[in-house]
Amino acid sequence: MTTNFAVLTPIRKLKTVRDIGGAGAHNDRSRPPLNARTVQGRSLQPRVLHGPPISRELVRYVREKIYPLARRKDAVLAVEQIMSASPGYFGQDWREGDPHVEIWVEKAAQWAKATHGDNLISLVLHLDETNPHIHMVFVPLIEGRLCCKDYTSRKRLIGWQTSYANSMSNFGLERGIPASVSKVKATSLQDFYRVLNAPLRDAPEEPKLAPYPTRPRLSIFRPESVMIEHEAKCQQIAVANQVLISNWKEEQRNWLFAVSAHAKQAKISEMLRNQLFKALKDQEQLVSKRGEELAKIALAPHKDKLDEHSLVKSENEVLKATVDSLRTKAVALDKEKMMLAKNLAQMIKKEHAVKLAHLMEVSLVGGKADIFDALLRDGRAENFYEAVVQVTERINIRDGIDLYEIAEWIGDYQQANSGEG
Repeated sequence: MTTNFAVLTPIRKLKTVRDIGGAGAHNDRSRPPLNARTVQGRSLQPRVLHGPPISRELVRYVREKIYPLARRKDAVLAVEQIMSASPGYFGQDWREGDPHVEIWVEKAAQWAKATHGDNLISLVLHLDETNPHIHMVFVPLIEGRLCCKDYTSRKRLIGWQTSYANSMSNFGLERGIPASVSKVKATSLQDFYRVLNAPLRDAPEEPKLAPYPTRPRLSIFRPESVMIEHEAKCQQIAVANQVLISNWKEEQRNWLFAVSAHAKQAKISEMLRNQLFKALKDQEQLVSKRGEELAKIALAPHKDKLDEHSLVKSENEVLKATVDSLRTKAVALDKEKMMLAKNLAQMIKKEHAVKLAHLMEVSLVGGKADIFDALLRDGRAENFYEAVVQVTERINIRDGIDLYEIAEWIGDYQQANSGEG
């Protein structure tokens, strides 16, 4: 039976007002993340469980809480942490409103309020990614003073992990193995996007282990110092080979993580995604097994010929080809996405610019007023596509229509006409 764990991520320290605003923009989805997905039965809109509904209000709440207090210039103003559970607990086909999802949401919110009390600023539920999760923002206040070091001490963090898991024990969730025992290191969201934005490189080559010198024949005429020197050289080579193997395994882990990140971002079917992740898991086991084989070879100091295995290399090439194919599909879909965005923009611009500015709560500057430029200028969107999506979502909610469907129909019509020409 699969064990499901209560997941409480490492904390993220928010040291500036800009950090708090950025966290709020992510949480209220005014800045949609790259990995958000539209799935039938799951809401794209965040659900506010506690605190302010928008990022500007989040900044104001934090300011009102801490600004009367004396603090250092580099003090941590607020802390963010995410609550969730293992994917197996929710299942692949979970939907908003499922009993087990709603029970988890209720109990997680209760735990956060009981743990942080008046220090809790915000709880926001996201249902537009692979797993439901709750972003929690709180201020590190202890007895009226701002002190993140004491409030998020190692002892407290471990205690939160245990108490959160205990609050979920009645629903089949357990506490994970402590990091001090498992030696597992969590991957931050920043690392995930850094890997995602970097080009996917080729799989690392298997290390070429240094061969050991031939052992001198035993002879009464050969001084003992020759044998001692030979053993010392073999020991040095063994240590160097161990370092090569360790570095190779680390490079393999990083490469497999990069492949996984690119696969998650690619717009592919769930079946293809599951097939690829299974291949990744099999490859991790293969790398681990090959590492053990190399380690045994490295510890055999008198073996003249080393076995050459190409299995890991060939499997890596197959995996790389699969990801390249997925990336090609993703590029084609990105082009369709931008065409859809242009059609949406043309429809949106037919509405009066001032009305749009009022709807989006931005100010228009210059003679050629453009709502999308205004969102980019205010930092509400990182690119043209994000700006179009934000305005489209607001209009859909306001008018009760689906501009996406209309834009897709226009795109199909234009494509059909261009084909006839």
